[in-house]
Amino acid sequence: MSGAPEQNYFILRNSLYNVAGWAVPVVVNFVSVPIIVHKLGYDAYGVWTLVMAVMGYFTLLDMGGVKGGIRYLAEFNAKGDADQASAIVSLGLFAYLCIGLFGGLILFTITDPVLLKLIKLPDELRPLARQVFHFAALGFLLTMLQTYLLSLPQAVHRFDISTKVDSFFQVLNTAATIIALNQGHGLLSVIILRIASTALCCVAIVWLMRRCQPSWRLTRKIPLHLARKIFSYSLTSFAGRIGIMTANQLQVLVVGSILGAASVTVFSIPFQLISRVMGISSRLSMLIFPISSELSGTDRLDRLHEIYLSMSRMLFFLSMAQTLMFGLLAWDILAIWMGTAFASQASEILILVAIGYFADTTTNLPTQVCDGLTSPKLTSMFAFVRGCTSIVFALVGGSVAGVYGVAVGFAASCIIMSLVFNMFVHSRVIGLSYGLVIIRTQAESLAFGIGLALVALPFTLLKGKTSPDLVRFFLTAGALAVSLCVYGYLRICSRGQRQQIRAMLAGILRLKKRDTVDRR
Repeated sequence: MSGAPEQNYFILRNSLYNVAGWAVPVVVNFVSVPIIVHKLGYDAYGVWTLVMAVMGYFTLLDMGGVKGGIRYLAEFNAKGDADQASAIVSLGLFAYLCIGLFGGLILFTITDPVLLKLIKLPDELRPLARQVFHFAALGFLLTMLQTYLLSLPQAVHRFDISTKVDSFFQVLNTAATIIALNQGHGLLSVIILRIASTALCCVAIVWLMRRCQPSWRLTRKIPLHLARKIFSYSLTSFAGRIGIMTANQLQVLVVGSILGAASVTVFSIPFQLISRVMGISSRLSMLIFPISSELSGTDRLDRLHEIYLSMSRMLFFLSMAQTLMFGLLAWDILAIWMGTAFASQASEILILVAIGYFADTTTNLPTQVCDGLTSPKLTSMFAFVRGCTSIVFALVGGSVAGVYGVAVGFAASCIIMSLVFNMFVHSRVIGLSYGLVIIRTQAESLAFGIGLALVALPFTLLKGKTSPDLVRFFLTAGALAVSLCVYGYLRICSRGQRQQIRAMLAGILRLKKRDTVDRR
């Protein structure tokens, strides 16, 4: 029993750092994107987005090695087997160095014959785009090393290290980029600064991990059976990663290939905003994975169903609240953030992407439970099919209705595939009727959301679309936020959860009073 409080502490601490790791990119992105787009222009920013999408898709070359590495590194580190842990670290570094070199070489080689022919670019931007893609080849090597190195602290429950280092260098890179652009530098400086910050991040994480785990060392003695175990575990979830990367990265390339770089900017900025903000649902859903594994192993599925329904109710309300805010205030958000001209082009896209993500978030929790109860093969195959479906819908929508059609295709694919997945997984794996789940966890939130939208809609429609009214925006957003928070606390939270919230707030107040007394 003595270990229980410490275990709870680590769960709480790592959860808070997970949320912090979600929040920092959201804030950095919200502050920096308008400045960078204004300085670079739509076409150049579109090129930058395409470069990042290509680099993101190339990360598939690792075949899920990070997940397998974390799995076995955590096991051997817990057993105190420093030799095996050192072998896994050495294997990972060597593998990711080779993957980075191989992927960087491919990226450098295909720039002229493939990428510059595939993407619609103004002629004056082609020489610059060629340079940026060539520099991105080096950036890819460093990014792969950074990806693996940042996973090492997580394997030993030090999410604080990975979050702090990653967040610090994200902020540093963004600040340096804005300074460089203000001094008249262009797109090439953006990629060079990103390469430099990635290299510094790798150095920092190596230094910190040498202090945190001094028993780890580089070694050439890597057992073949250990390499096979890691590869086998990672390969199981590889199809799912292909689907996720296809949906998130290749979709941007589709826009660039059929509509041009400027359209990439119009589509990608709302897409990035929604994916970052609503990504908190995915992070919080991860908490049920170890719970489902433990309870299924002890045949306590009734308790798992109870926890699952409670978490589903909370997460569905959270996603509904975010979607409602984006849906009612889309034009205002983009007008204040990016300017009225951009808002006129992208506000409907923002609403459609938010609706698509809302549907997609309903699969987060059942995916984690499914992985905990069985192998990840089912969820991986669904993610793969979903990614392929989203690309088909994007191609058809983009060909028919331009960038607006791509957004419609994204929303439609998310809604259709989410319904199919939820109906199948709830009945076949989780053991709950999806109709019951809708009634118990979603119906009340949807009814309240629709009612609140009908009340707020006239106030949002009364505003003009010539310039944002900041007073009206903050009053409307504040009223919506207060209404959602009050309803969520009174109706969505259970009595026990309300007691925990009050206890947590009381604890914070006591700490503040104690700090005030200590200062005096």
